[in-house]
Amino acid sequence: MIYATVIGGFEWRKSIPRLKTYVDTLRKHTNDTEAVIRTVNSSNDGNHIYPMEPDLIGEFFVLYSLNGFTFEYIEMLWEYPEKMKAFLFRCIDDFISSQEEHEGFDDVFSELLFPSYVLNNYPEQVAEVITYLIERQSATKIESSITILEKILKFFPNDANLALSYAKSLFKSSDETDVNNAKIIAQKLKNLSEQFEDNNEIANWCELGFRFLAFKQTPEEAEVTVEEINNLAKRFPSDNILLFNYADTL
Repeated sequence: MIYATVIGGFEWRKSIPRLKTYVDTLRKHTNDTEAVIRTVNSSNDGNHIYPMEPDLIGEFFVLYSLNGFTFEYIEMLWEYPEKMKAFLFRCIDDFISSQEEHEGFDDVFSELLFPSYVLNNYPEQVAEVITYLIERQSATKIESSITILEKILKFFPNDANLALSYAKSLFKSSDETDVNNAKIIAQKLKNLSEQFEDNNEIANWCELGFRFLAFKQTPEEAEVTVEEINNLAKRFPSDNILLFNYADTL
């Protein structure tokens, strides 16, 4: 049922090999596997195992049930990485907000996101989940999430998608900071933009970081920052957004 709830349901006869052990165990305890499946699903269909619904109940069931599960089971859930990512997005929407963070949530997410197998095989999906989480976290939690992204990027330094997730997260974190930290964040974004010098999406997040910094600075300090935006606009002369934002800061 955990597996079905994460991936949106499946046909148990066509289940992946890792589930065979669970199906075989079920068969040992009943002469009519389909009848058991129908009972669990409240359905006349004895072939499909459907997700637990509504979503909120299903998500709680999965997160609660995964406590203490073996790594093999976590690995199995990630064999559909986009579905796993979408499931975690829903969990973040329903169980965390900037106003309230539920006890135990971080522990469960650590079990799901940070085994070495998951990080090595699905770094982009993990980074997207963390970025999504940062957008909804309180200020006290954002710094630790940014640190995790930085560690992932060290293992995959040339991955532009990871770098883009990191850039987005850096900018999101600048909203909760003072001018000194905003300056540090802007410098990190500048370094990232220079590393991925042909990536205009990262450049746009860098420009937003500089804009945000300029709003916090004195007029004299802001002049230097605006010049950084000008330099970005020169690097991407066909990027109308960068050009417009530069003009907007003058």
